[in-house]
Amino acid sequence: VIESYLPLDVRPQNHLKYGYISCRSIKNVSYGALGMTNSKATYDFFDQEIAYAENSSELFYLAREMQENPKTKDLILNQMKKVKDKHTYVNRVNDMIAASEL
Repeated sequence: VIESYLPLDVRPQNHLKYGYISCRSIKNVSYGALGMTNSKATYDFFDQEIAYAENSSELFYLAREMQENPKTKDLILNQMKKVKDKHTYVNRVNDMIAASEL
């Protein structure tokens, strides 16, 4: 991912329709890449701090523009912190334990 020019996560229509959030976006962010997607659900999941456009051509240019902006580093660090704090396997196991205790 780090060596990728633009690690885009482009979802098919059925994923967009049902609000599917792929692990690819979470992994990309965890590796230190700017999140980039055509999924509104993923965009909202990351509190509108990633590159998002419905059209893949627009997404490409927006993502490239954001990557060239020095302020984007702060967004990436914030996204990485969110993933670390809330979206790891440890978090998922703890969620399953808590759910089983209900």
